[in-house]
Amino acid sequence: MAAENETLRSEEWFLEQMEKNPMELEPLVTWLRTLYKNGAFKQADSSAELLQDTLMDRCAEVWKDIPPSSGERETPLSARQALQVLEMRAGWNERNPAFRKKSERQADEILGASPESRALIQNAGFDGAVPLTECFKRLNVLRALKPGVLCYDKTWGGGVVKDVDIFYKRVTIDFEEKAHHQMSFNYAGETLQILDSDHLFSRTRKDPEGIKKLIEEDAAEIIRITLRSFGPMSIAQIQEALVPRVMPETAWKKFWDAARKALKKDPLVDIPAKRSEPITLLDKEKGYDDEWFKALASERGMKKLLTTIEELRKEADRATISPEHMAVVGERLAFVIKGAEGHHPGWHALAILEALEFDVDAEFVDTRKELSDLMQEAPFLAAVKELPARELKRFLARLNAMDTETTEALLLRLLPKLDISTLNEAMDLLISTGREEKCATIFRDQTTESQEAGVMLLYWLMRHDDKLQAWSLGSLPDLARWILRILNEDFMGDELKTQNQLKSRFEQSSWMKPVLEAMEESERIEFVRAVKSSMAWSTIDKRSILATMVKLQPELEAILAAKDETKGTKRTSASVTSIRSYEERQVQLARIINVEIPAVAKEIGVAREYGDLSENHEYKAAKEKQALLLRRRGELEQMLEQIRPFDFQGVDSSRAGQGTSVELQMLDGRLEVYNILGVWDRDEALNIISSDSALARAVEGHKQGESVMIPTEDGEQPCKILFVGPLPPPVKEWLKTQM
Repeated sequence: MAAENETLRSEEWFLEQMEKNPMELEPLVTWLRTLYKNGAFKQADSSAELLQDTLMDRCAEVWKDIPPSSGERETPLSARQALQVLEMRAGWNERNPAFRKKSERQADEILGASPESRALIQNAGFDGAVPLTECFKRLNVLRALKPGVLCYDKTWGGGVVKDVDIFYKRVTIDFEEKAHHQMSFNYAGETLQILDSDHLFSRTRKDPEGIKKLIEEDAAEIIRITLRSFGPMSIAQIQEALVPRVMPETAWKKFWDAARKALKKDPLVDIPAKRSEPITLLDKEKGYDDEWFKALASERGMKKLLTTIEELRKEADRATISPEHMAVVGERLAFVIKGAEGHHPGWHALAILEALEFDVDAEFVDTRKELSDLMQEAPFLAAVKELPARELKRFLARLNAMDTETTEALLLRLLPKLDISTLNEAMDLLISTGREEKCATIFRDQTTESQEAGVMLLYWLMRHDDKLQAWSLGSLPDLARWILRILNEDFMGDELKTQNQLKSRFEQSSWMKPVLEAMEESERIEFVRAVKSSMAWSTIDKRSILATMVKLQPELEAILAAKDETKGTKRTSASVTSIRSYEERQVQLARIINVEIPAVAKEIGVAREYGDLSENHEYKAAKEKQALLLRRRGELEQMLEQIRPFDFQGVDSSRAGQGTSVELQMLDGRLEVYNILGVWDRDEALNIISSDSALARAVEGHKQGESVMIPTEDGEQPCKILFVGPLPPPVKEWLKTQM
């Protein structure tokens, strides 16, 4: 009964307050928000609607005396208040299509139904799929755009509004990075931030001397101003915001050292252990109290849960955590373990690690079983691929502590499949536990025996080249040749990054010098020829590498300067291809240059907008795709420069070679026909093979009736050449076909 009487008194108070003119809006809005928060949704919205209608009636009285065509008009207080209430209700009715349509019309009425207000409303997104609350945010930005107003855009930096054109629906702004830049209303409402007087850009513009004094006397306050202006930011983002806008690059280190020292003592500033994570201003001093654990219990974001529990592990005194609070930790970790399994392997593994650290009770999760399940190949590889590099050591140590024999067997079996971060930790663990000889056996099999070593194993070996001799793998020149071989292969993702690391070593004279010095003269000649013919680098980069090699070994200059023996005469068989195949490569190159590279450049531009680049997977994927396309473009340009198109007319067909048809009789009596063309020519249906294929090279130069050894799946086998002659009509037609 008392609660009902209190509600009635509140309603009476609410109605009394609405009678005032002008009205004090803030207490009324606070009362309405409290009603809504306490679950009285209908009462809150109906009361808010009554308040809005009252304010709209008042502003209508003001607007009727001001014609809509009167140009620039000052928005009356009652209109500003009505719009504020309508915006609050929009948050409560976000999913109500009828309210959305009605709110656009009401916003127009509130703002006086003028051409100016209608232009702003039409460009705030009400007629699209933009969330209703976002529409009001954009409308507020557009309403604030007046000449002289300070604003901020994340691409162009701070700016000053110079002109607002209602007719063309655009605004002109002088930005730090671009003067007299024009934006459409639609784009301006979406991207611009209107700045208050405390914003970093406002203060640097209006009080540069005051900012300069703060830099010298209170560096920490400059960081607080930056965080209040832009929200939580990593150290790199803070530096980007301040340099060179507020200070030169040379002053940054001294400034940050002073700021960090002072901020460490500020209980309202949260500085994370990782430099890549954002520094945050807190509303109140951080503490692991009942309220903190209540927030943890209600958190549903798996990534946020893991970050929060990691913070608890590192910063809280474990002995002070009560059993009730520890139960919250266990329940939340069990939630992540169950929810992330099969979907987010990295989060799944991290949650298990944290559960082990907190010794979570078995009633929440069986951590031993969960960890044991990760000792299978597929879940293990999925987990280590997503785990942060800093957690790999802890993860492998936990596996090893639980079951040493199974862990070591798993790591040894998977060494050739591990990414470089996991490989580093796995090798450290295996060597420290006495399994070095087993590691050596795997490396010998992958390098000297099968020669199938991937980029990760070769990169690890390059960084630990003392193992070449210790494990009897070969010499430094052998390693250089293995690396050169794999540089010509196509990779993506982490393998592409590691391949680029390997590639960069060839550009370092400090690495190349001992490689060349360890070679015999004949080896150096073959090696420089292999580098010269490699497709791993662009022409410019390759010239730089070859120049470095000549500088280290001057006698190599004669090899590079030697002219092609066939220059001025007919080219060798390895330098021609059909016009059809040549044009096909030209089309591929044109598409990469004109379509794919511009498209990925747009992807990178869009991905930049998603935020922190260090955690931006879309940005990283787009950059990797761009690197692959640029490399492919360089390869095609080089290939088209080295290979010439040829029509295969008038070719001597007395001996097997380019432009001839060859019939072979196999050892078992089978007859097979092959039509040999150029290096890029292949067509299984017409038995067209490349002159660069092993079979074409085996029969090249031989005549009809001769016996030759040709490669097969079971090794080399003898066969007899029954016929050598001109190309058949179907192949000639194929050569004439344009791609």
